[in-house]
Amino acid sequence: MTFYFYKNNVFLVAILLLLEDSFLKVIRTPSTSHRIQVDLSKELKVRVHSLLNGPCTKYTEVKSTRYAEVVRSPGRGSAVVQRLGCVFHRMEYTECTWEQANHTSLHRLYYWYVDSGATQECPEYIFHDDVRRGCRFTRGQLPVSSLVSICVNSSSPTRASEPAYLYLKIHNHVKPAATEELSLKVVSDVEPRLQLEWTQPVGRVPGHCLQWEVEHSSDRSNGSQPRTKGTVTTETSLRMPLPSDAERFCYRIRSKLADCCAKHGIWSDWSHWECYFPAKR
Repeated sequence: MTFYFYKNNVFLVAILLLLEDSFLKVIRTPSTSHRIQVDLSKELKVRVHSLLNGPCTKYTEVKSTRYAEVVRSPGRGSAVVQRLGCVFHRMEYTECTWEQANHTSLHRLYYWYVDSGATQECPEYIFHDDVRRGCRFTRGQLPVSSLVSICVNSSSPTRASEPAYLYLKIHNHVKPAATEELSLKVVSDVEPRLQLEWTQPVGRVPGHCLQWEVEHSSDRSNGSQPRTKGTVTTETSLRMPLPSDAERFCYRIRSKLADCCAKHGIWSDWSHWECYFPAKR
Protein backbone atom coordinates (compact mmCIF):
# COMPACT_ATOMS: atom_id res chain seq x y z
CA MET A 1 0.00 0.00 0.00
CA THR A 2 1.30 3.48 -0.90
CA PHE A 3 0.42 6.74 0.89
CA TYR A 4 0.75 10.15 -0.81
CA PHE A 5 0.86 13.53 0.91
CA TYR A 6 2.06 17.07 0.15
CA LYS A 7 4.50 19.51 1.71
CA ASN A 8 5.35 23.17 1.06
CA ASN A 9 8.51 23.68 3.09
CA VAL A 10 11.92 22.23 2.32
CA PHE A 11 12.49 21.52 6.03
CA LEU A 12 9.31 19.53 6.51
CA VAL A 13 9.48 15.87 7.42
CA ALA A 14 6.29 13.81 7.54
CA ILE A 15 5.62 11.56 10.50
CA LEU A 16 3.36 8.59 9.82
CA LEU A 17 1.69 6.97 12.79
CA LEU A 18 0.39 3.56 11.76
CA LEU A 19 -2.01 1.76 14.05
CA GLU A 20 -2.38 -1.89 13.08
CA ASP A 21 -3.53 -4.66 15.39
CA SER A 22 -3.34 -2.22 18.35
CA PHE A 23 0.38 -1.63 17.70
CA LEU A 24 1.68 1.86 16.92
CA LYS A 25 4.50 2.30 14.44
CA VAL A 26 6.20 5.66 13.78
CA ILE A 27 7.87 6.39 10.44
CA ARG A 28 9.75 9.57 9.54
CA THR A 29 10.27 10.43 5.90
CA PRO A 30 11.23 13.55 3.87
CA SER A 31 9.34 12.17 0.86
CA THR A 32 5.78 12.86 -0.24
CA SER A 33 4.88 9.19 -0.41
CA HIS A 34 5.63 6.04 1.52
CA ARG A 35 5.08 2.40 0.60
CA ILE A 36 4.54 -0.35 3.18
CA GLN A 37 3.19 -3.88 3.40
CA VAL A 38 0.11 -4.26 5.58
CA ASP A 39 -2.47 -6.89 6.42
CA LEU A 40 -5.47 -5.73 4.40
CA SER A 41 -7.83 -8.00 6.32
CA LYS A 42 -7.45 -5.80 9.41
CA GLU A 43 -8.27 -2.17 10.12
CA LEU A 44 -5.41 0.25 9.43
CA LYS A 45 -5.19 3.84 10.63
CA VAL A 46 -2.62 6.28 9.22
CA ARG A 47 -2.04 9.70 10.77
CA VAL A 48 0.36 12.21 9.16
CA HIS A 49 1.97 15.06 11.12
CA SER A 50 4.40 17.65 9.76
CA LEU A 51 7.72 18.22 11.46
CA LEU A 52 9.71 21.44 11.03
CA ASN A 53 13.41 21.74 11.74
CA GLY A 54 16.02 24.20 10.46
CA PRO A 55 16.92 27.90 10.55
CA CYS A 56 13.30 29.05 10.73
CA THR A 57 12.80 27.14 13.99
CA LYS A 58 16.31 27.73 15.30
CA TYR A 59 17.02 24.08 14.68
CA THR A 60 14.40 22.96 17.17
CA GLU A 61 11.95 20.30 16.05
CA VAL A 62 8.35 21.50 16.00
CA LYS A 63 5.57 18.98 15.32
CA SER A 64 2.20 20.10 14.04
CA THR A 65 -0.75 19.75 16.39
CA ARG A 66 -3.12 19.15 13.49
CA TYR A 67 -2.81 16.11 11.29
CA ALA A 68 -4.34 14.31 8.34
CA GLU A 69 -5.80 10.89 8.98
CA VAL A 70 -6.86 7.98 6.80
CA VAL A 71 -8.64 4.89 8.12
CA ARG A 72 -8.96 1.77 6.01
CA SER A 73 -11.41 -0.85 7.24
CA PRO A 74 -11.73 -4.36 5.85
CA GLY A 75 -14.78 -5.15 3.77
CA ARG A 76 -18.01 -6.37 5.33
CA GLY A 77 -18.39 -9.47 3.18
CA SER A 78 -17.83 -12.97 4.53
CA ALA A 79 -14.29 -14.29 4.52
CA VAL A 80 -13.41 -16.42 1.51
CA VAL A 81 -11.43 -18.89 3.69
CA GLN A 82 -10.85 -19.50 7.39
CA ARG A 83 -7.66 -20.21 9.39
CA LEU A 84 -5.16 -19.21 6.74
CA GLY A 85 -1.65 -20.04 7.96
CA CYS A 86 1.81 -21.08 6.75
CA VAL A 87 4.40 -23.53 8.11
CA PHE A 88 8.05 -23.77 6.98
CA HIS A 89 8.58 -27.52 7.49
CA ARG A 90 12.14 -28.47 8.47
CA MET A 91 13.34 -25.37 6.56
CA GLU A 92 12.87 -27.44 3.40
CA TYR A 93 9.42 -26.54 2.08
CA THR A 94 6.49 -24.28 3.03
CA GLU A 95 2.81 -25.13 3.13
CA CYS A 96 0.11 -22.47 3.41
CA THR A 97 -3.27 -24.02 4.17
CA TRP A 98 -6.80 -22.87 4.85
CA GLU A 99 -10.26 -24.14 5.67
CA GLN A 100 -13.01 -23.77 3.10
CA ALA A 101 -15.76 -21.24 3.79
CA ASN A 102 -17.55 -22.12 0.55
CA HIS A 103 -16.99 -25.48 -1.13
CA THR A 104 -18.36 -24.25 -4.46
CA SER A 105 -15.70 -21.57 -4.88
CA LEU A 106 -12.42 -21.90 -6.73
CA HIS A 107 -9.68 -20.42 -4.56
CA ARG A 108 -6.42 -18.94 -5.77
CA LEU A 109 -3.39 -17.91 -3.73
CA TYR A 110 -1.20 -14.98 -4.76
CA TYR A 111 1.96 -13.73 -3.06
CA TRP A 112 4.39 -10.84 -3.37
CA TYR A 113 7.23 -9.24 -1.40
CA VAL A 114 9.14 -5.97 -1.29
CA ASP A 115 12.31 -7.16 -3.00
CA SER A 116 10.37 -8.34 -6.03
CA GLY A 117 7.17 -6.33 -6.24
CA ALA A 118 5.74 -8.79 -8.79
CA THR A 119 2.62 -10.77 -7.86
CA GLN A 120 2.82 -14.50 -8.47
CA GLU A 121 0.31 -17.33 -8.18
CA CYS A 122 0.77 -20.47 -6.11
CA PRO A 123 3.23 -22.82 -7.86
CA GLU A 124 1.60 -26.03 -6.55
CA TYR A 125 -1.85 -26.29 -5.00
CA ILE A 126 -2.69 -28.82 -2.28
CA PHE A 127 -5.96 -30.70 -2.87
CA HIS A 128 -8.27 -32.54 -0.49
CA ASP A 129 -11.27 -34.33 -2.02
CA ASP A 130 -10.59 -32.44 -5.27
CA VAL A 131 -10.85 -29.08 -3.48
CA ARG A 132 -7.98 -26.63 -3.11
CA ARG A 133 -6.98 -26.49 0.54
CA GLY A 134 -3.49 -25.01 0.36
CA CYS A 135 -0.32 -24.18 -1.53
CA ARG A 136 3.13 -25.78 -1.40
CA PHE A 137 6.38 -23.89 -1.98
CA THR A 138 9.71 -25.65 -2.39
CA ARG A 139 12.80 -24.25 -0.73
CA GLY A 140 13.90 -21.07 -2.51
CA GLN A 141 10.49 -20.16 -3.94
CA LEU A 142 9.82 -17.88 -0.96
CA PRO A 143 12.40 -15.52 0.56
CA VAL A 144 13.27 -16.77 4.03
CA SER A 145 13.80 -13.43 5.81
CA SER A 146 11.83 -10.93 3.68
CA LEU A 147 8.29 -9.84 4.45
CA VAL A 148 5.84 -11.79 2.31
CA SER A 149 2.23 -10.85 1.60
CA ILE A 150 -0.16 -13.69 0.80
CA CYS A 151 -3.69 -13.28 -0.53
CA VAL A 152 -6.31 -16.00 -1.06
CA ASN A 153 -9.37 -15.02 -3.06
CA SER A 154 -12.35 -16.71 -4.64
CA SER A 155 -13.78 -16.76 -8.15
CA SER A 156 -17.28 -17.80 -7.07
CA PRO A 157 -19.91 -16.06 -9.27
CA THR A 158 -22.72 -16.63 -6.75
CA ARG A 159 -21.52 -14.77 -3.65
CA ALA A 160 -19.26 -11.90 -2.66
CA SER A 161 -16.44 -12.83 -0.30
CA GLU A 162 -13.59 -10.89 1.23
CA PRO A 163 -10.06 -12.05 0.32
CA ALA A 164 -7.96 -13.46 3.15
CA TYR A 165 -4.53 -11.91 3.73
CA LEU A 166 -1.44 -13.05 5.56
CA TYR A 167 1.67 -10.97 6.21
CA LEU A 168 4.71 -12.81 7.54
CA LYS A 169 8.39 -13.70 7.52
CA ILE A 170 8.80 -17.37 6.70
CA HIS A 171 11.73 -17.92 9.09
CA ASN A 172 9.37 -17.12 11.99
CA HIS A 173 7.14 -20.06 11.02
CA VAL A 174 9.64 -22.94 11.08
CA LYS A 175 8.42 -26.30 12.36
CA PRO A 176 11.22 -28.84 12.94
CA ALA A 177 10.70 -32.53 12.31
CA ALA A 178 9.95 -34.80 15.23
CA THR A 179 13.03 -36.39 16.82
CA GLU A 180 13.26 -40.10 16.10
CA GLU A 181 16.29 -41.33 18.06
CA LEU A 182 16.15 -41.24 21.89
CA SER A 183 18.05 -43.21 24.49
CA LEU A 184 17.87 -43.57 28.27
CA LYS A 185 20.42 -45.18 30.56
CA VAL A 186 21.71 -45.17 34.12
CA VAL A 187 25.09 -43.50 34.66
CA SER A 188 27.36 -43.54 37.68
CA ASP A 189 27.88 -40.21 39.39
CA VAL A 190 28.06 -39.38 43.07
CA GLU A 191 24.84 -41.36 43.00
CA PRO A 192 23.16 -43.20 40.11
CA ARG A 193 21.35 -40.87 37.70
CA LEU A 194 19.32 -41.22 34.53
CA GLN A 195 20.98 -39.95 31.36
CA LEU A 196 18.47 -38.81 28.72
CA GLU A 197 19.92 -38.32 25.24
CA TRP A 198 18.50 -37.58 21.81
CA THR A 199 19.64 -36.64 18.32
CA GLN A 200 18.78 -33.60 16.26
CA PRO A 201 15.80 -34.01 13.92
CA VAL A 202 16.20 -34.45 10.19
CA GLY A 203 16.01 -31.33 8.04
CA ARG A 204 17.94 -28.13 7.47
CA VAL A 205 17.30 -26.44 10.82
CA PRO A 206 20.70 -25.52 12.38
CA GLY A 207 21.31 -27.39 15.61
CA HIS A 208 22.36 -24.25 17.51
CA CYS A 209 18.95 -22.72 16.77
CA LEU A 210 16.94 -25.42 18.52
CA GLN A 211 15.54 -25.50 22.01
CA TRP A 212 13.98 -28.62 23.46
CA GLU A 213 11.07 -29.34 25.74
CA VAL A 214 11.51 -32.56 27.69
CA GLU A 215 8.36 -34.09 29.14
CA HIS A 216 8.91 -36.91 31.64
CA SER A 217 6.50 -39.06 33.58
CA SER A 218 6.86 -41.72 36.26
CA ASP A 219 4.45 -44.33 37.60
CA ARG A 220 4.75 -44.71 41.35
CA SER A 221 4.89 -48.12 43.02
CA ASN A 222 2.49 -46.92 45.73
CA GLY A 223 -0.32 -46.70 43.20
CA SER A 224 -0.50 -42.89 43.03
CA GLN A 225 -1.24 -41.10 39.76
CA PRO A 226 1.64 -40.64 37.27
CA ARG A 227 3.42 -37.33 37.63
CA THR A 228 4.35 -35.46 34.46
CA LYS A 229 6.79 -32.56 34.34
CA GLY A 230 8.36 -30.48 31.60
CA THR A 231 11.87 -29.04 31.21
CA VAL A 232 13.22 -26.69 28.52
CA THR A 233 16.88 -26.94 27.48
CA THR A 234 19.21 -26.07 24.60
CA GLU A 235 21.27 -29.26 25.07
CA THR A 236 20.65 -32.67 23.51
CA SER A 237 20.98 -34.49 26.82
CA LEU A 238 19.66 -34.21 30.35
CA ARG A 239 20.58 -35.87 33.63
CA MET A 240 17.97 -36.52 36.27
CA PRO A 241 17.87 -38.21 39.70
CA LEU A 242 17.06 -41.90 39.51
CA PRO A 243 13.49 -42.31 40.85
CA SER A 244 13.70 -44.81 43.71
CA ASP A 245 9.98 -45.57 44.01
CA ALA A 246 9.05 -45.67 40.33
CA GLU A 247 7.89 -48.75 38.45
CA ARG A 248 8.43 -46.96 35.16
CA PHE A 249 10.06 -43.73 34.05
CA CYS A 250 9.36 -42.37 30.52
CA TYR A 251 10.23 -39.26 28.58
CA ARG A 252 9.60 -37.67 25.18
CA ILE A 253 10.79 -34.45 23.54
CA ARG A 254 9.87 -31.84 20.99
CA SER A 255 11.78 -28.85 19.60
CA LYS A 256 11.35 -25.40 18.09
CA LEU A 257 13.53 -22.46 17.08
CA ALA A 258 15.00 -20.52 19.98
CA ASP A 259 14.63 -16.75 20.33
CA CYS A 260 18.20 -16.23 19.14
CA CYS A 261 17.24 -17.45 15.64
CA ALA A 262 13.61 -16.44 15.20
CA LYS A 263 11.01 -14.16 16.75
CA HIS A 264 8.50 -16.98 16.75
CA GLY A 265 8.62 -20.71 16.26
CA ILE A 266 6.31 -23.70 15.94
CA TRP A 267 6.80 -26.71 18.17
CA SER A 268 7.55 -29.95 16.38
CA ASP A 269 5.40 -33.00 16.94
CA TRP A 270 6.28 -35.02 20.02
CA SER A 271 8.72 -37.90 19.69
CA HIS A 272 7.77 -41.39 20.81
CA TRP A 273 8.05 -42.23 24.52
CA GLU A 274 11.32 -43.78 25.71
CA CYS A 275 10.94 -45.69 28.99
CA TYR A 276 13.08 -47.18 31.77
CA PHE A 277 11.83 -50.02 33.99
CA PRO A 278 13.98 -50.24 37.16
CA ALA A 279 11.88 -53.04 38.64
CA LYS A 280 12.87 -55.32 35.74
CA ARG A 281 16.60 -54.82 36.02
